[in-house]
Amino acid sequence: MNYATYPTMLPMKNLTITAYCDGRPGHEKQTLALIRALGRLTPVTAEKVRLAGAGSTDDERMPPGAGHRQGPPADLLIGSGRRTHPPLLLAKLKSRGRARAICCMSPNILLRGLFDLCLVPAHDGVRAGANVFLTDGPPCLTTNQGRHEANHSLLLIGGLDPKSHFWDQAQVVRQAKTLLDQSPDRHWTLSSSPRTPPATVAELAQLAATREGVQFCPATATPPGWIEEQYERHREVWVTADSISMVYEALSAGCRVGILPVKWRRRQNKFQRGLDQLRQRGQIIYLAERLAGKKFPPAVAPLVEAERCAKEILRRWWPERLS
Repeated sequence: MNYATYPTMLPMKNLTITAYCDGRPGHEKQTLALIRALGRLTPVTAEKVRLAGAGSTDDERMPPGAGHRQGPPADLLIGSGRRTHPPLLLAKLKSRGRARAICCMSPNILLRGLFDLCLVPAHDGVRAGANVFLTDGPPCLTTNQGRHEANHSLLLIGGLDPKSHFWDQAQVVRQAKTLLDQSPDRHWTLSSSPRTPPATVAELAQLAATREGVQFCPATATPPGWIEEQYERHREVWVTADSISMVYEALSAGCRVGILPVKWRRRQNKFQRGLDQLRQRGQIIYLAERLAGKKFPPAVAPLVEAERCAKEILRRWWPERLS
């Protein structure tokens, strides 16, 4: 992912940002989404610090807590994922109060008070506070580009996560088949997740091969940025409930979003709480509701959480950059 300089016409010094990355794509997406949202509001220059053990990268490999900034510390330190918290907070300490430490998730309660701002999804069940800003899901890279093709649908299949849910391959494939059979006139794109078991991938490939107008693109064969392009193109997106980040990404892109349920290990969990909140607000529907004749909600305003978070950061410490 490219961390770059975002110029604007405003005659002011760039806001400097150091992003701490743990090598997990989902975490890095959140960080990059926030940086890009800031860059749409004010001039920024961002650098990346990749933690040791986070995988290969074109950037210089950095040990935890180290940086490659020469000169004064950055204005903002941003991290997503718990491995980023210790080096990020150490960098804040070394800055002697100059740098603001931003956490894109709910940190350990013992560390929460050390961050200047925590951007926490409301479904985590954390109360808003002086340094806790609640969001509808995480900051997302996707935005509504207004380029959806009305007759195109996207079906995204999740996979294994022993901590959160049971994976019932037969049920997932049956739900996918039902959805395709119900709308045979639509152009469908199916895709898997890095968590999708190989046996499920094989069944999905076979399912797509037996139907016209259905394309299967396994996650292992898609390049970075592919999924964001699909959100921009497809008007209707169906997601298995375990792929909660994709639900919020699709809503941020202005898509109509449907949910294929999974069996949770705990009926009361943060993912289901988030889905319940979205359903109560009319932002998603479930497959059973669709089969019973319920239509997608009328046009719903897309989520803009990355922008909300960026504005909150500037409002707190650099309000002049919002004028």
